Amino acid sequence: MQFLKKITDGEYDLPGNVGSGNIKQKDQVAIIDLGKEIKIRNIKIIWRGIAYARHFDISIGSDMKNWKLIKSKVDAKKDGKKILSKGSHGLFLKSVSISAKGKKARYVKIDAPKGSEIGSDLPFDPSPFLQLAEIEVFKVPDYDPPKYAIKKIK
Repeated sequence: MQFLKKITDGEYDLPGNVGSGNIKQKDQVAIIDLGKEIKIRNIKIIWRGIAYARHFDISIGSDMKNWKLIKSKVDAKKDGKKILSKGSHGLFLKSVSISAKGKKARYVKIDAPKGSEIGSDLPFDPSPFLQLAEIEVFKVPDYDPPKYAIKKIK
């Protein structure tokens, strides 16, 4: 599963991107294992600007059988923002950030259903292959913010 390392390595630039299979032929799914169950604050999906999903679902789970849908029919064109990659290639990317509202999970699943439209920020039709640059998961902090006592000054 070398490709899973590429989409969780913190690199948005080449060669850290992953291409999918043909979305016209079958669902395209990526599942990442966080190693243990955590409270998830936010999930960020970063697509290459030349081939991003116009319809994908984000789900979480504590096992690989029971999934809780976080958001369905996410459209990177409408819900995302354009960013540039961090590296020297200067790739155009689409970044989509979705709140998980502190729900607990070990696994995060991105699912683009068969036949979904692929978007592109370039003036030509994209290939039938999605290009995923990164999945970032942000956890709810493990600490309570400090409470400061207010002292009355006489």
